[in-house]
Amino acid sequence: MKRYCIFLVGGMMAFTSAFAQYYAVDKGVVTVAGEISYASAGGDLHESAGERAKTMNLNPSLGYFFLPNICLGIEGLYHSTSQGDYKVSVMGGGPYATFYLGGEYSQLFPFVSASLNLISGKIESGNGEYTDRQINIKLSVGATIMAAKNVGFTGKVYYLMENYKPESADKAIEGNQIGLSLGVSAFLF
Repeated sequence: MKRYCIFLVGGMMAFTSAFAQYYAVDKGVVTVAGEISYASAGGDLHESAGERAKTMNLNPSLGYFFLPNICLGIEGLYHSTSQGDYKVSVMGGGPYATFYLGGEYSQLFPFVSASLNLISGKIESGNGEYTDRQINIKLSVGATIMAAKNVGFTGKVYYLMENYKPESADKAIEGNQIGLSLGVSAFLF
């Protein structure tokens, strides 16, 4: 019986060690994050009288590290902008993929990221109110600096490509945003 207990405890220790996560971007880690961003938006979709629109975005996200340094997940998006009598309020979300650099003893984790968002919401202008549906692709580069073993502060620069086709238009209108995003990430391991 004593041998059986030692074998059982030893096996459990070996099993948990084989699947334990040791650092923030290790395989098996779950990340929960939130970001706020400010952007200058342009292109035919955003410019009015030659002025770029100013936008604010909120982005919650949930991800899982399927391999060390590679996180796949979903993100949400709340976007608000105002430019004269033009107001936009949209929500959406979609998948993202992030590749981090760094290892077990790193305090700074640089990363590159890409996401695809499907967005729906309301647009108000001098011509009335209508529903907005968009597809956005966002490319980001940034870094997470660890404030504690499981919590980090994130900063990134992003480029957002937008494609919007109003119901009354024959072709899609394209736009872009270049922005700065700041946030907090929790790494659960």
